Amino acid sequence: MRVYAISSGLRDSDSCLWPTLGLGSRTHEVMDLIRASFESGGSSLADHWARENWEIPAVVFNYDNHPKDTPPANFDYCHPVSSLIMDEYVFQLFDDCLYGSGELLPLKSTGDSPYYLFNCTKVIDVLDTKRGHYNWLSGYRGKVASAAYVLAFKKLPAGLDLFRVPQLSKMLFASEEFSIRIREEGQCNKRLRSNVRCDLVWDSDDPTYWDERYPPEQWERVKKLKHST
Repeated sequence: MRVYAISSGLRDSDSCLWPTLGLGSRTHEVMDLIRASFESGGSSLADHWARENWEIPAVVFNYDNHPKDTPPANFDYCHPVSSLIMDEYVFQLFDDCLYGSGELLPLKSTGDSPYYLFNCTKVIDVLDTKRGHYNWLSGYRGKVASAAYVLAFKKLPAGLDLFRVPQLSKMLFASEEFSIRIREEGQCNKRLRSNVRCDLVWDSDDPTYWDERYPPEQWERVKKLKHST
């Protein structure tokens, strides 16, 4: 069984393939909402989002070093809010994987297509806290990890493509199936402009696996850390 952490950008680089998507000045407001959903075990934000329709934040295109005529990504990961941002086409493309794992919250957009924030509401206790290396703190629902140096997981429920764990508020995880879908679509689908990356963080069948959050030589050092208790 393999588990992946969702991230963005090119591996070993600070840049992205496409101009990135973000929430601009509204980021901290959305962070508070996503955190509230997470801390309540994955409660829906849809009713609140619709009720406060006039306050829905806009998706922001961050061009950074890209020319202004470069089309922005239509699939990205917003690190501050631990959520995916996508347009209508990407939603339809990955609908079968997204269904049951969360909800789409509409964003205002000046682009040609509607954009959405994907709030993952599948918060499940599958982190193996007796294995791996963590830095523990006391949290709202018991122990929470301020850092996860080496991750380990219990067996995942069948059909689980995207999920979060209660001990790690700032990480979004994916199944091997979802990782394969993103990689295959990225290789052959010219309509997909993706900055989303899936980093392998756990392989229950291969003890020599490499946690792709780290450069290989750093991973060898991290593995030698004392196991948490």
